[in-house]
Amino acid sequence: MHGWDEPAAASTDFFVSCAESDRLWAEWVAAELEAAGRTVLLQTWDAVAGVNFVVWMSRSMAASRRIVALYSPAYFESGWCTAECTVAFGRQVLLPFKVAECEVPAVLATTGYTSLHGLEEATTRERLLRGAGLRARPRRFDDRFPGGAAPVPHPPDEPRRAETAAPFPAASPATWSLRRPRSTWFVGRDALLTDMYERFRSVPVDRTGAQVVAGIGGVGKTQLAVEYAHRFAARYSLVSWVDAAEPTTMVESFDALADALRLPADPDVDRRARRALASLREESDWLVIFDNVENRQLLADWWPTVGGGDILVTGRSRLLEEFGEMRNIGTFSPEEAVSLLRRRASRLTEFDALRLAEALGSLPLALGQAAAYLAATGISADDYLELVTASVSTAFADNPADYPAGLVGSVTTAMNRLVHEDPAVAEVFRIAAFLAPAPLSTQVLDAVTALVLPGAVPIVTRSRVLRGLDTFALAQISGGVFETHRLTQAVLRDQLSPEDRGRLGAQAAAALVVAAPAQPDDPASWPEYATLAPHVSAMIDHPAGGRLPRFRGLVLMTVEYLTNSGQHAAALALANAVVDTWTPLDGPDGLDRLGAAHRLGEALRGAGRFGDAENLDRDTHARRCRILGSDHRESLRSAAAVGTDLRGTGDRTGARDWNSTVLTAARAVLGSDDPLALDIAASLALDLHGLGAIAAARELDEEVLARRRAVLGDTHQRTLASARGLARDLRALGLHEQARDLARQTLDTLTRILGADHPDTLLAASSLAVLHYALGDLQTARDLHQDSYNRSTRVLGPDHRHTLRIANSLAVDLFRLGDPQAALDLHQETFDRLRRTAGPDHPDTLHTAHNLARDLDELGQQDNAVDLFEDTLRRRILVLGDDHRETRRTRDRLARIRARDTAAEIHPHPEAMT
Repeated sequence: MHGWDEPAAASTDFFVSCAESDRLWAEWVAAELEAAGRTVLLQTWDAVAGVNFVVWMSRSMAASRRIVALYSPAYFESGWCTAECTVAFGRQVLLPFKVAECEVPAVLATTGYTSLHGLEEATTRERLLRGAGLRARPRRFDDRFPGGAAPVPHPPDEPRRAETAAPFPAASPATWSLRRPRSTWFVGRDALLTDMYERFRSVPVDRTGAQVVAGIGGVGKTQLAVEYAHRFAARYSLVSWVDAAEPTTMVESFDALADALRLPADPDVDRRARRALASLREESDWLVIFDNVENRQLLADWWPTVGGGDILVTGRSRLLEEFGEMRNIGTFSPEEAVSLLRRRASRLTEFDALRLAEALGSLPLALGQAAAYLAATGISADDYLELVTASVSTAFADNPADYPAGLVGSVTTAMNRLVHEDPAVAEVFRIAAFLAPAPLSTQVLDAVTALVLPGAVPIVTRSRVLRGLDTFALAQISGGVFETHRLTQAVLRDQLSPEDRGRLGAQAAAALVVAAPAQPDDPASWPEYATLAPHVSAMIDHPAGGRLPRFRGLVLMTVEYLTNSGQHAAALALANAVVDTWTPLDGPDGLDRLGAAHRLGEALRGAGRFGDAENLDRDTHARRCRILGSDHRESLRSAAAVGTDLRGTGDRTGARDWNSTVLTAARAVLGSDDPLALDIAASLALDLHGLGAIAAARELDEEVLARRRAVLGDTHQRTLASARGLARDLRALGLHEQARDLARQTLDTLTRILGADHPDTLLAASSLAVLHYALGDLQTARDLHQDSYNRSTRVLGPDHRHTLRIANSLAVDLFRLGDPQAALDLHQETFDRLRRTAGPDHPDTLHTAHNLARDLDELGQQDNAVDLFEDTLRRRILVLGDDHRETRRTRDRLARIRARDTAAEIHPHPEAMT
């Protein structure tokens, strides 16, 4: 065997020497050299699993004419790379290229190098080949980065890492939704990152690979995920970061992905986030990172269900193992700890760095804070160790098991220094410790600093705070805001006296109130509410959050925002937490507690849980009537909610009777023009129409439309909703042309005001299509329904009630146009979705069931048709009543089928006659 420094008969042109962190550079360089007609040895491609690494390296280098060295900071920190480079330098076969900005040792600087980083791909390729003395040839490797050639398709079972792809390492994914910066001081974990990459690459191209990074707080799970995303970004076409700690941050993250994908705007934030999640099925080679998962069910609700991508999960619980291959990470090794400390605090000796690492428990979070402190102050390791020891002893009488001693000491030491240098910034940071471990918006940060430094210029104090926190690495700074680790927050809070906790918590709540927008029903305010929501949730359990009236108002507005924006799971979680927290404080009859219960009912309704909403709304209504009186506005609001719940459960008769009584009371107390009274009247008109009292519905809808035009204006959403309701009445009365003109006018206004993809616009378009159908223009009806269905599926999702109603109408068009099989297929799919989401007895489900039975009959499946008609008739009698027009329609259709079958038995087919 030849040693590393013993030349042999060269059989390979190039050997590529690189650090683990520069693996993609090595693969790209090797691919380009091979494409130029040369032979290349690369460990990740050519080393056989289980081979003795030292022996393989020795033989490979000895068999290569030139050694390509890829210079980077990591390269010169690696003992293996240094040895390879030294051998190549001694044999005079070194061919160096710089792939990242770094300082080249003096002994190697004499040989010169070629810089490859920071350039466009074509220029980089030209420099590489020129440096190697080669010319470009047609390449066997296809580019897989934005703007490059189309990738060679993989067979479904082929691993994604097949050597048909070597992306340019400096290329960025076409879609990048990662708002966390790469850490300048990241060290270590190279073997883990490489193994994660290899495992992902081994997954077949049509399947989803998933890995879970778990460990205690402060070990760097988030930073590891960030580093993986940046290090291997060139391998992906889409990278998305999801803050998965709670429902609001989950939705906000997928909404950010929707922005990156340039999806259409939608006032329903949850719906738009779901569209972004669904869009992954149209993408390939994507990476989604769910960071800081605490709720397994929440993760399951947002789990991508399509293949062709990778999922990386971080969290503390080992129970997350059900979602993917578990990667447990712990504290740093001594070598990694020393590397981190000496990289930032460069004057530390290796011996002192080891002493510090031992004192801090090698916890990455504590090590980072210590390195920043040492770099900022220049104190000695002995002095810092003395400060840490004193900090731990003064911060806690007994060192808590929840926090490593090193973290307690590093946080306390840094805070003591910050208090000494800038006590105002330290006070701002203590207030922020009571908020969520999530980014503070500019508005919240300015509100907090205004409490500590009243009258100061916001932009000046903001910069002062960020600079102070960054100096001692107490928070993550990004995009002009900061985010504090939850363990750092916990250490800060636990060091405070009970009096200071109460004072600072109250200030945190007050700052949120100051930063809050006014109207949660205005979509323009929703981005601000999105940043507020996690902090509002974090303050619910704090005594200040439970007792400050203005903060309570903000909590209720936040629940309204979540419901209005379609974030029903988040609204339910927050509303439930509020009810649970305020009930012991106020009692079950407290007015704020009842306000929270009313919002919880709205959230339940938004989530489609009408039965649960009805039970809660009835209880809230009864309590409000007892406390406030039945004529109080809030009591009437609860009464109106019960009426909506009844209609949602399919009890249209009960809804009609209830809403009729409530409307009489509301008009007597509030007047007929009051917006709440008009809402109740519109709800009653919908009940009347559903029960077949079309003339009465029309009369009421005409009145409500006229009053809403006078009170709210012609273009208000509620006014336009009344116009749609009236057009529906006119159509049912056979006044098709009059209904069509009103529907067309309403659709034009909605398109202009809200856009073509707004749910109200989609319903208006479907209503107009039905009118074209009624007037005999079946092709126009089909085209308009098809467009509305496509938009609704994309905007709202395939299971949304609006989408399913449009689907039912489109299937009717297909039936009338002579394609009963297409009609049956769409009706069957719609029926299955409605039965699952709305229930088998819901009027919409029964309406679709009737149409599906008709399709079956038309296609000769009489037995199946009769069974479905009989079941639909039985359910319609129970839900709508024996004399409802829809019930009669089903009964008549069933009777005709039976009569036809009877006639066939009496008068057999002519061909069967003798």
